[in-house]
Amino acid sequence: MSARSLLSLLGALALGTGLTSACTPGSSHSSPPDTTAAATAPEASEDPSSRRPSAEPPTPDAESRSVSQRLADASVAARAKQALAQHRTLRRFDFSPSAVRGRLTLRGDVDTREQYREAERVVAALDAVRAVTNEVTVDGRPVADADPSSAGTAYHTVRRGDTLSEIARRYGVSVQQLRRLNDGTAALQPGQRLRVR
Repeated sequence: MSARSLLSLLGALALGTGLTSACTPGSSHSSPPDTTAAATAPEASEDPSSRRPSAEPPTPDAESRSVSQRLADASVAARAKQALAQHRTLRRFDFSPSAVRGRLTLRGDVDTREQYREAERVVAALDAVRAVTNEVTVDGRPVADADPSSAGTAYHTVRRGDTLSEIARRYGVSVQQLRRLNDGTAALQPGQRLRVR
């Protein structure tokens, strides 16, 4: 037998022995690793939050607000919720305030229109609140159903340096409308609360 034939035979025997020992019951050899599981493992363990959504672009508001602005808005909403929870007649209601650049939107449900107005007064008095949009319902119904003149009411808290024309431009109303909504207000004082809608 030639050396080449002998090497081929030894290789076949070694291969055959390895296969049979791997397949025999009670064998101490383990089967070869499954490479398909290893190939998919990194995708499975990948953190879903690290992937960027491809179909949904971020909203314009999310793009335009910095992290510090979003934190400031979250702080304003938290302070509003705390102020409402500490109010004697409002603490039993569940309010959901949210803020964007100091403009607070107030949601929740109360029993009376006086509580609706009081909730608005409480949050409008906070320093960081520039304007309030009151979407609180009374007994499950929007206040607009009972009082159409109150629908979409919003307020602005005057800051040092504010002018009527600047406030009117900010809220998309005319100076005349602001004056009419605020009993002819001409001079502004810091801390003053103006109705803008």
